[in-house]
This record gives sequence, C-alpha cells and structure tokens, in this order.
Amino acid sequence: MNFSSHDLQKSIRLFMLFCTAAGFLLHFAFTWSGRSPIAALFAPVNESVWEHEKLLFYPFTAGAWFLSRRRKISAWTFPCMSAVLTGLVFIPCIYYTYTGALGIQADWFNIIIFVIAVLLSSTLYGRLLQRDPPAAFLSALGGILLFLMLLLFIVFTFITPAIPLFQDPVNGTFGYQP
Repeated sequence: MNFSSHDLQKSIRLFMLFCTAAGFLLHFAFTWSGRSPIAALFAPVNESVWEHEKLLFYPFTAGAWFLSRRRKISAWTFPCMSAVLTGLVFIPCIYYTYTGALGIQADWFNIIIFVIAVLLSSTLYGRLLQRDPPAAFLSALGGILLFLMLLLFIVFTFITPAIPLFQDPVNGTFGYQP
C-alpha cells in the first residue's frame, strides 16, 4: 500500500473509533427518525440480532470506502468483505453462546460484543490492507458479496424470515413495523 505501517495503524485506530461511534448513533436512528422506512434501510428496526448487525455493517463498509478513497486504495472490497463478515459472524456466535449457556441477556454485554466485533473486524481489515492487493477476481468477488450483504439487510428488514435470528426478543415481532 502507499502508506507506512505506523500511518496505517493510526488510520485503523480512527476507523475503529468511527465505526464504534457511528454504530452507537445508528442504534437510535430509526426511533429518532419517527420510524421512517428510509431510516429502516440502515438502522435497526427492532432488538433482533440480525437488525443489530447493521450497526457493524454500514459504518464499517462506509468507513472502509472512505479510507480507501482517502488513501487511494483501489483493492479494498475483498479486505472489507472479509473483515466485516468476520464481525458479522462473531456477533451472533457470541450472543447465542452466552444467552444459551447462561440463560440471560444483558444489554451491557451486547455492547461489549459489538465493540469487540468492531475491534476484531478493524484489526483484520488493517492486516489485510498490509498484504499485497488481492487479485482482480477477489476484488470483484468482494464487491459482489458486499452488495449482496447490503441487499440482504434491505430485503430482510421488510420481508423478514420467521426464525430466531430475526425475532425481536423484547416483543416477539419480526422486521419493520411502521
């Protein structure tokens, strides 16, 4: 890449802060918008695990795009897809493990899970950016998979599968409720 390891570490630390802060703010955006269907595209519409994965996906992907433009990184999509997918898998794995094993659910622990997912994904992203750029095929695959993830977040907000991943544990609903 065209910047030093120290410069990359500094950029990744700022990236982590951005993703964490944006995720926290995004958590409330749907309510703040008056339950707007436009906000529902990007912000969680309920307390389901799936909807809360938007808190990682959107800030991370937007931040990675911005960082790639600022640093003139052309092959950012595969590292971004790999890193954000790692965090998106980590969140439900840890959530369902601790709620199933302990039989409890704690908001403070859910926040810790989110912060760890941001740290894990951001660290992986930084390490992948330090490697040689991926082949054009992998960059294209990364872009396609990021777009598919975006489509899934949008579609499943409004046409929601009736499985526990998508169910609001507070009121038992699924997806967008105007």
